[in-house]
Amino acid sequence: MVQRHLRDAKAITGLPHNLIEAHAAALAYAISSLYAVAVAMSAFLLFAGLGSRLSPRLAERCGERRAVALAVAAMVVLAAFYLAALALYALAVRLFP
Repeated sequence: MVQRHLRDAKAITGLPHNLIEAHAAALAYAISSLYAVAVAMSAFLLFAGLGSRLSPRLAERCGERRAVALAVAAMVVLAAFYLAALALYALAVRLFP
């Protein structure tokens, strides 16, 4: 089916297949990049808002120093979890290509 669309695109535009394929690949890359930016910005705004909302309560409950220590510890644990998940993903990709 893709070959048929490429043949039709060449017939309509007169451009060679490799140029059409390159344009399609660049467009797909740009779209996936936009999705990645949208997800990253949404996550940043969500967690910044949650931190802003919950930090006064946490500081009031256990003191400012301990609240900062808890926040840093939570970031370290999340980063370690992310790195472990990334390592498992890389291993799975190598084992099951």
